[in-house]
Amino acid sequence: MFFGRLRKFLEKRPSDLISLLAHYFAVFAMPPRKVVREVFLMDGKFGKYQTSLSTSSRLSLLRGAHQIPRQIPLISSEPTVCPENPPPGHTCAFEIFFSLCGLYFPLPDVLIDLMHEFGIALPQLCPNVIRTVLCLITLAEEDGFALSLNDLLQLYAVKKGRTKGTFFLSPRKGFRVFDDFPDKDEQWRKSYFFFPVNELTYGNKTGLFVSEWAACTGR
Repeated sequence: MFFGRLRKFLEKRPSDLISLLAHYFAVFAMPPRKVVREVFLMDGKFGKYQTSLSTSSRLSLLRGAHQIPRQIPLISSEPTVCPENPPPGHTCAFEIFFSLCGLYFPLPDVLIDLMHEFGIALPQLCPNVIRTVLCLITLAEEDGFALSLNDLLQLYAVKKGRTKGTFFLSPRKGFRVFDDFPDKDEQWRKSYFFFPVNELTYGNKTGLFVSEWAACTGR
């Protein structure tokens, strides 16, 4: 299209080639426009939040990098919707759960059992809970058995985190298994999204899904 217009132009006014090229370079060589997303601050029952950084393009990259099946929708939050208010039939997750902790779908049975046992919603878990559970699952599999919730609770106790509405796993005396997890993850609560609760995400344990956030553990 461009070259056709250029040829017609030169046939009529060949002396204006420089002007034509200058015009097209001015139009097509413009630097890309930076899209600024409006950020809102929101008050939730368990704390303050800001508009999620998890845009559709970021979630597409997350899906590809961590082989999340395309049948599972990853939903970017509306600018004024916080992690405490997912769409009906959905739950919230933070990008870090997948990008730096290795979470996968369907969620591990023992993780679902843990949340159900203590009445804790997925977005209330600190990242090191995910890291701990997944690493213990791997160690157990290497020894030929499946990690159960009872096994996990012999090693760790569930405790409230410093940030309101969060929970972490505290190693019981003499059972510190991992020493190389980060003490603190920076700004991990700024990137969140939603996904549906179904057989693809919860396996055969959809009935154990915890939707309501807990102020304290149910035990």
